[in-house]
Amino acid sequence: MHGGNRVVSRGGSRGETPRGIRLHKGEAVLDGPKGSIRSDVEIRLEWAPDPRVEFSLSGGIELVGATLSGREDLIIKLGGSVPIAVRPLSWNPRWRARQTTNASTVVWGMVNPCSVGTTTGMRQIEFGLVNLQGVDGGTILEADEWQLDLQSSNTEFRRNGYETTHTGKLVRRDGASFGSEDASDVLASLMHCLAFVSGGWVGVLRPIGRSAAGRIRWQRWEVTSTDDIRLHRRWLPANTAGESALSSFWPGFWRRWRTKDGQAAIQALVPIFIEAAQIATPEAGLVLDQVGLELLSWTVVVEELTMISGDGHEKLTAADRIRLLLTPNGIDLSVPRSLSDLCLAQPRSGNWSDGAHAITDIRNSAVHPRKRRQSQVGNAAIVQAGTLAHSYLLRALLSYLGYSGKYFNRVLREYVSAP
Repeated sequence: MHGGNRVVSRGGSRGETPRGIRLHKGEAVLDGPKGSIRSDVEIRLEWAPDPRVEFSLSGGIELVGATLSGREDLIIKLGGSVPIAVRPLSWNPRWRARQTTNASTVVWGMVNPCSVGTTTGMRQIEFGLVNLQGVDGGTILEADEWQLDLQSSNTEFRRNGYETTHTGKLVRRDGASFGSEDASDVLASLMHCLAFVSGGWVGVLRPIGRSAAGRIRWQRWEVTSTDDIRLHRRWLPANTAGESALSSFWPGFWRRWRTKDGQAAIQALVPIFIEAAQIATPEAGLVLDQVGLELLSWTVVVEELTMISGDGHEKLTAADRIRLLLTPNGIDLSVPRSLSDLCLAQPRSGNWSDGAHAITDIRNSAVHPRKRRQSQVGNAAIVQAGTLAHSYLLRALLSYLGYSGKYFNRVLREYVSAP
């Protein structure tokens, strides 16, 4: 989402920064290896150059240099102005604080994700979403004991490809209380789900837990990973005629997330899928798609179905590992005629037997210099091989997640039903 943490000392106000959301303001105690000082702290969610949580300090700044040295972590203990339990909050900035006579100078930096408050006794979690498209307000997602209600946002923040698009509410369907650990698990699953269907990271913004009386009991100061909305490569249909494809997709995704190995597989595969969809060069995208296909093949063929041993899977060619994954799901492995450049390409090793053979052969040529020099496959065919590989990965993931609805097929360039 953003680069490394930073802290600088600079003069003037921060009026040039686009308006954000104040999360906290009040007196704080700064603990460092050389002692403690009191200072005023403001914590804000800022939007430029990308969404993140920042802090700024004013008052007692002349003592900061004497209190801290080198690159030690800064510990800020908040005062009583936050209507929830006080917790230590830690950052690991790189300090460049200095003495100054300018009273308006502040020390500022980025805040590591942190939670404050009581972790139990919540009836609902409120949160925002950044850069979610194709989902109408009033979309309800239900699975097991949980219900998520997504509404279009009335508060508009737009800056450099980022905007708040929705607000959300998480409750138990039976109305019972729950804790922050369970809520965080649901929100982590939602984050990966929305990222996958969007082909880009959708930020989950500042979850707030409330009691039955509406009082704030817990909150997490964080914006999860968020991609510029212009980079998204969505494959799930937008809401049409009051029907929500997301509502149909969510239960299978959540149930897979809850399985023994499903969460780890999703956490590994969704970033690969997104990066492959957005990456600029076709060779790099093809390499990532093959990594995803082989990882999912291991997950399904070896770990879940135990069709073959781990040693046996390792001895197979990459093409055979991919075939083992795709063939049982009824995915046609022939090279589609619509990919004309790929169909006409003639490798030095002879004709490709199927699509799995084609994408792995071209991938090998891309990553091995000697084979690359010998390859006679043109750039247009490489681009189409990447399109085919990404289509294979998407279709295999849809099967793994139990989805049989419509999706956008990049090979056919139209919405079709999942196999």
